[in-house]
Amino acid sequence: MVRSLEVLAILDVVLMNMVGRINPLFEKYIQTRIFNLKSSTSVRNLNPSGQITEPKICLKEECQARYSMTLVHNRC
Repeated sequence: MVRSLEVLAILDVVLMNMVGRINPLFEKYIQTRIFNLKSSTSVRNLNPSGQITEPKICLKEECQARYSMTLVHNRC
């Protein structure tokens, strides 16, 4: 089970990588923090099996295919 502190640590790493790509000379450390968190909810309680609305038509101008979208689950 992933805990909120583990997620924050992952966000720290990702954010530092992004800043390094934008500005390679950036030498300070960026740290993510939680503010105004009044309540928390487990991801399992968010009903992840709910219906997902998919577009009926492709949004690319050169395509415009109808009902051609596929849903990709859990890319690793």
